[in-house]
Amino acid sequence: MRPNITIIIPEPYLPLDEYCRRTGTNKETARNLIEYGKLPIKPEG
Repeated sequence: MRPNITIIIPEPYLPLDEYCRRTGTNKETARNLIEYGKLPIKPEG
């Protein structure tokens, strides 16, 4: 079984580039997390 990992970031929303920089996640992985509903996003506008 894969462990459940929780990442807490003090700001409610970050640009994708900044999120990736702070967490060490590459952009493709972050986009996959968004697509699978594991990384919440704020709609633009």
